[in-house]
Amino acid sequence: MVSRRTAVVAAFLAGLAVGGLAVTAVVPTERSLDPESPPHSIATASGCLPDSYPDVGNWVFTTSSDDGELMVLNLTVEHPPNRTVETDLSYVGNGSYRFSIRTVEAEKAGTPDCPTGSTVELSATFPDGFDSVTVVRDGEEVTTVQDTPDSGPTLRWLNVSGS
Repeated sequence: MVSRRTAVVAAFLAGLAVGGLAVTAVVPTERSLDPESPPHSIATASGCLPDSYPDVGNWVFTTSSDDGELMVLNLTVEHPPNRTVETDLSYVGNGSYRFSIRTVEAEKAGTPDCPTGSTVELSATFPDGFDSVTVVRDGEEVTTVQDTPDSGPTLRWLNVSGS
């Protein structure tokens, strides 16, 4: 049987590949990104959290490409079973973006015998020289990811206690 850690790593790599390809497919061919509407993809999944929660998830991967700065962000949000998440990526000016995650009522029944929540993934290509992406959950700042030009591919874990 495949270990949970192997499954999580495989899911990460698959998400990275699919998200990167999806974002790359919608990038304009003249390589000029609209800073107010960067190409992006957001995926969410709700249900029981893995046994390894919170030791897995909550990371951001960044790298430069010919088209801009690629970012893939993964965040796990714990919430009651009768709630889910809504998300939005918006431009706030001066090269800065806001990724909002809101927990909202959901039409779900039952009381599962496990901790519940949602996993959120954002894949986006930001224009070269963007400043930052601030992640906000239910109105509170979770983390800010600064652009680090010329740093090469970077994977870092996010310290998001209480998420």
